[in-house]
Amino acid sequence: MSINFSVHNIIYDDGNFSIAWGQWDEKMRIAVRWNDNKHNIPNTFSNPTWFQLPEYFSLIILKGILELKPSHSEEIIKVIHDLAEWDKWDKQIEKDAESGKLDFLIEEALFEKKQGLLKDI
Repeated sequence: MSINFSVHNIIYDDGNFSIAWGQWDEKMRIAVRWNDNKHNIPNTFSNPTWFQLPEYFSLIILKGILELKPSHSEEIIKVIHDLAEWDKWDKQIEKDAESGKLDFLIEEALFEKKQGLLKDI
């Protein structure tokens, strides 16, 4: 698990406040932060820090950016598409796990553990 938010692109920035599309813990997310010294919250060691929003806010935020900055529409539509792809991937993994299609992975891991082939990371 990563403790850092990796920005893929800034999708909104008015100088004081920014919204980014990026990756945290192998998942794509929307994150926000204040950029100015007046707010600068949240922060780490006095540096602005990205705050990841719950996934259910993502489409609301993206829709708001489209209304506020229509010039960003191409970029926002790409993020919405990416968000939908990640969601579709997550749902397929859950479906495959529930149906037993991924049981072979568990069996393989247990076999490798028994053989002493697994390493701590």
